[in-house]
This record gives sequence, C-alpha cells and structure tokens, in this order.
Amino acid sequence: MKIIVAEHFGICFGVRDAIAQAQALAQEAPLTILGELVHNPIVREQLRAQGVREQASGDVAQTSRVMITAHGASDKRRDALSKSGLVFADGTCPLVRYAHQQLKRLVHAGYFPVVIGLANHVEVRGLVGDFADAFVINESADIRNLPVRSRYGIISQTTQSIDRVRALLAEIARAYPSAEIRFADTVCKPTKDRQLALKKIDQGGGGNRRRWRSAEQQHTSFSRNLSRRGQASIAHRTS
Repeated sequence: MKIIVAEHFGICFGVRDAIAQAQALAQEAPLTILGELVHNPIVREQLRAQGVREQASGDVAQTSRVMITAHGASDKRRDALSKSGLVFADGTCPLVRYAHQQLKRLVHAGYFPVVIGLANHVEVRGLVGDFADAFVINESADIRNLPVRSRYGIISQTTQSIDRVRALLAEIARAYPSAEIRFADTVCKPTKDRQLALKKIDQGGGGNRRRWRSAEQQHTSFSRNLSRRGQASIAHRTS
C-alpha cells in the first residue's frame, strides 16, 4: 500500500498559536474557552486535561477569565465581555483579524457587506456581528435572496475554497450586472496551500475523484488521524 502525504496539512499557525496561548494562560489561572478553540478532539482533550474549560454559546462562563478562539469575535461581542466584568484574552488568528479589517473597510467605503461562507460558523458570525444588514452567501441558491444594492463589498470566510469563492463571485456579477462589486480576498494562505496540495495529489494520481472538501472538513479528517509529526509540532511550540 502506498501512502501519499500532502505537502501542506494539519493545524495552521493561527490555531497552533491559540493552543499555546491557552496552555500558557491555564498555567496561571483557571481559563474558559468561548467555544471550541480547535475542532481537533485530541487537542481538545489535551486542553481539558490541563484544566481548560469550554463554554458553549449562551452558557455562563465557569471562570473569571475567558478566551476568544482563533475564529475571532465581533466588536459587539468583545464589548459585552468587557462590560460583564470578565477578563478576556484574545486568541484570534491574525488572518481572521485581517478579514474583519477588510469587511470594515468596505462598509466604511459605502459597500453593502457580503460574506461568502457558512452562516452558522463561529467565524462568520463574528464577521457579520457588527453589521446588522450583512448578507451571507454559502451556495448559489442564496444569491437570489441578496438584497438589491448598487455596490457590494465581498469577503469570504478564511477557510473557504478560493475556487468556490471565485465561482460564486462570478454568479453574483451575472445576477446583478449593474452593481459595482469589490472583492477582498480573505481566504487564508494555509487554506490555499492545503487546497493546492490536494489538487497536486489528485492530478498526480490521475483519478477523477473531484469531491473537494472545505478546509474545515479537512481539519476534521486530520483530527481523527493526527500524526505523530503533528503532535510533536504542537508540543514543540508549547514547551
């Protein structure tokens, strides 16, 4: 049996840094993560063993200090945390932070905010949380419900397939030919690298298996079979 390992795989730097941050904070005082810090069950179990708690949406924090995950949060959410008296640490990935900045820039320039991604994903909820009229597009069927505006400012969830994002952009342009569309590419480089690595493997194998998975699904798959190499990398970064 031949096993082919992709050139790029596993946990990205933003999540690795957030894990390291959570481990360091947990050594100082009790810590509650606002949601899942990472979708990797092995890493989550390691964090629980170190005393790190997880708080589901709507639950009351179990500690006085909490941490925002690498997926980020809206400014409205941050303000609410501050007013609640909780001390919060920020584990937002720099590339997610960039997506927030780009959406704000587009809105301030007068564009109607549109995010390509999964509406119920924590990252997307954070992106649109400060813009009540923001519209989320996940598939072609959503485009017909997009409010008619003269200018659209579009970004995407950082873990979307860039090919899929570009295809939806083309559909939006065809559906609203008179509108001005400005797109800020916020698909992160680690995601693009993994997607390109998968394409190279598929092309090298000569197969017709074109069932591309989103980067979020890739994380889930890798989490089930986390390699020793990945575990050693985490341990090295957090030691």
